[in-house]
Amino acid sequence: LPTLTFLGACGVYGDEDKCSGPKLGDIDGSNQWGAIRGSRSSSRTEFLVNIDQDANNSALRWHQYKLYKGNPGNGAWVPPPRINADLFRSQFTKHVEDRKRYSSDLDYVFAGPYDAQKIQLYDVELDPAETVEISKQNPDIVNKMLERLEYYMSRAVEPHNKPHDPNSDPSKFNGTWTPWLASC
Repeated sequence: LPTLTFLGACGVYGDEDKCSGPKLGDIDGSNQWGAIRGSRSSSRTEFLVNIDQDANNSALRWHQYKLYKGNPGNGAWVPPPRINADLFRSQFTKHVEDRKRYSSDLDYVFAGPYDAQKIQLYDVELDPAETVEISKQNPDIVNKMLERLEYYMSRAVEPHNKPHDPNSDPSKFNGTWTPWLASC
């Protein structure tokens, strides 16, 4: 929102040192226009990846670190199109093979029952495939990131998820997610 209000008030060529746009109060947002157009670096050092109050898990990115609280699952990651997919696959495969051969630290991450208090920390700049869990070696970083997660959770709105309706299945609408109720 701050980026859009800056553009509305100051224009595409607005100077951030001379025009700040309207005051928006206490919101979670910052003007990123300078970073988008390449004249400044991003003003963000963290972003909330997720809070799932129903599944009782969350994730936060801070500087080069990514913290998971709870179990994020063991899903596959698909690289963005601009990444050299062959290079990524070779590096990712090597990390996964190394993990299987050498890392006993990750056994507690992907094995055993669900634990809502499970903590996982990764340096995603050094380890983009998130294969080397480093929370035990970085307790200060973990505590700082847990404090930030608590801050975000304290401001979260309670979810109002609806039960699954089989009539919403995209296969009934030519593979498209679409409103399916008459009231929509």
